[in-house]
Amino acid sequence: MLLMGVVTLLIGLLSTVGVDAGGHPYAVPTVGQVWPKPQMTMSQTTTVVVDQDQFSFSVTGETCPLLERALQRYLDIMFPDRKKSTTAKLEKPKKDVKDLSVFEIRLLSPCEDAPYLHMDEQYEIKIDSPDEPGVGSIISMSVWGVLRGLESLSQLLIPDEEGGFYVYSTQIMDFPRFAHRYWIAQKVFGDATIGSKKFRGKVSYLAIKCYPNRCTF
Repeated sequence: MLLMGVVTLLIGLLSTVGVDAGGHPYAVPTVGQVWPKPQMTMSQTTTVVVDQDQFSFSVTGETCPLLERALQRYLDIMFPDRKKSTTAKLEKPKKDVKDLSVFEIRLLSPCEDAPYLHMDEQYEIKIDSPDEPGVGSIISMSVWGVLRGLESLSQLLIPDEEGGFYVYSTQIMDFPRFAHRYWIAQKVFGDATIGSKKFRGKVSYLAIKCYPNRCTF
């Protein structure tokens, strides 16, 4: 069953790429978009500036050690140079430029200890939405949904020419297309898991999620 699942995954991956004149597979890389594509996405042409030195998460609902560790991990993934900054920027904000310095995490139900089949992984991301202009948030009924939302958020960031970041005003609602998951002991990944987090290519992206003592993909 595991082999069949891996084969199905590879076939799905190959179906998203083309072939160049030399017979080599290729795909057009996405910028500021989530891959695999969410169930529903609405993006605007307006953008919001993200200052990596000022950015932080704010948990406004339930929390737990699993969530707190994930928030710190994704801060490091999204802004690997964040800790290298020794001085704060004193530039005056430009007119009509929206800045996103605090991103809200709204976990609506208590955390669960371990993942399981048919767990709720649905989440919503709102960035500068019409009903909440200038606000960024991930909303989910479960910590598993928040983890998926964090992965999507990390793909929405777009680096600019000055070393900063920005995101498009976006609304996303998403959940896994398939309930069946494959579980592998976390130690099997070892250093490879760390390496996959640093790899930014979207073509080879695998939806690997690690929880206490196990990983799923």
